[in-house]
Amino acid sequence: NAAGVAAQARDAPMDQGDDARTLSISRDGEGARFKEFRSAVQECKSVDFQDWPVSGPRTVKHVITQMINNGGSALGHHQQW
Repeated sequence: NAAGVAAQARDAPMDQGDDARTLSISRDGEGARFKEFRSAVQECKSVDFQDWPVSGPRTVKHVITQMINNGGSALGHHQQW
């Protein structure tokens, strides 16, 4: 049931870090979930999977790094584009 899954996610330790698709949870001074874009980009890394269904190079890390380097954020990059 969905409520049980939500409760498990809410009660799970924050430092599990075992899912390559997600970043660690960060909180602001008031306890709300928050992460600066630059911190999120620095935390990202490419992970190789044997059964990855898409051929070709991985580009997400490159693209978000370029957003930081050319605009400072996703919005700044868009505005400069």
